[in-house]
Amino acid sequence: YARWGNRGNAVYTATGSLLAIGLSGFWAWLLDEPPLFPSLGATAFLFFETPLAEVGTPRNAVIGHFVAILAAVVALAAFGLLGDPSAYVEGVTPARIGAVAVSVALTGGVLRLLRAAHPPAGATTIIVSSGLLADSRQIAAVAVGVVLITGAGWALNRLLGVPAPVWAARG
Repeated sequence: YARWGNRGNAVYTATGSLLAIGLSGFWAWLLDEPPLFPSLGATAFLFFETPLAEVGTPRNAVIGHFVAILAAVVALAAFGLLGDPSAYVEGVTPARIGAVAVSVALTGGVLRLLRAAHPPAGATTIIVSSGLLADSRQIAAVAVGVVLITGAGWALNRLLGVPAPVWAARG
């Protein structure tokens, strides 16, 4: 930052995000599975915009997204929506509103208890609980996408000279 200022940070964030999402997309293409979903963009942004912040650590990303997925599946089951078409296909129903609201509440509460805040997880839980990605194969692809982007983000930060934490930001 001392040498390049905000322009250097901008280039770093853009380059890191491009490479991390590109690597995940490449794996998606190779595996013919879509482990790319909207909240991964926000996760990549955190990895490169704030690589030393707790919300951008591998620990918070993995725990955050996995709690979000689990909370959404629990909410879908509780409202009898497992296997139903998404809100984007069948429209918004009271049950869907309940599932989305409960999944966000569970995600936020559990992440607070675990001290593993990761804001993009709030989007992941809505993606799953709204039914956009909700069958078991899609949920597995979401989990793989999280692991891929987290590994890529950590490795790219390290390769580019940023002492990104292996797991947690602070001991």
